[in-house]
Amino acid sequence: PAYIPENNTLLRVTMSGPEDPKLLANPAGSVHGAFSLVFSSFPPEDHRPGCRWTGDSVKQMYVVADAAKLASGGAPAGVRLECGWTRLDEKNWIGFNYEGQQHFVYSMHPHTVVVSRPADGACQSRYSTSSYSVMAELAEAVGGSHRIHGSGTAVEYDDGYLGLFHVVNQDRRYVTMAYKFEAKPPFRIVAVSKPLPLQGDGSAFASSLALPHGEAGPDSKVVIGYGVK
Repeated sequence: PAYIPENNTLLRVTMSGPEDPKLLANPAGSVHGAFSLVFSSFPPEDHRPGCRWTGDSVKQMYVVADAAKLASGGAPAGVRLECGWTRLDEKNWIGFNYEGQQHFVYSMHPHTVVVSRPADGACQSRYSTSSYSVMAELAEAVGGSHRIHGSGTAVEYDDGYLGLFHVVNQDRRYVTMAYKFEAKPPFRIVAVSKPLPLQGDGSAFASSLALPHGEAGPDSKVVIGYGVK
């Protein structure tokens, strides 16, 4: 919230619909088309009437398996990813593909990875590691692992995966960093960058990560998309 002393007004932003959409490539040859759309949202009111005003009013993660239909004017339905809590907010999962299956980094520390089925949202926690000491030190420095959140989707990069995460301090300011994790289970973290110099002075929220087509080596250019509040 923001207080305006000149007219004694408190401004508060309330999100009531889908937010933080991310495109995630489907495995090659998927019957659902080229890509999925992953987003967080309150449960639809037609599924739970009045849910936004009850204890059920928490954000959950959803996936649209055949998201290409959206680009052609269709209206494919999203399904809830069934991992995680239903009484607490679920958001900021990092999507990636491995051996023909959709995976998500569910939490940064411990680095927990779940496997999902986009057709119906079926989801299972598979791997969890906490051996990378830098993340433990970061969690302690910022006041707990609940202040470390994923950003965007991960891409294959230099014999592993490259992803983004952000830290939120008590003043709701963002610090974004890149990190690398192993290319195979259990997907241990192997490197973390320094804070990225995004414009916006703590108001920048990174939402996408991409590499030029055909490039995935350590000298590749990395493109980060972000917004500034």
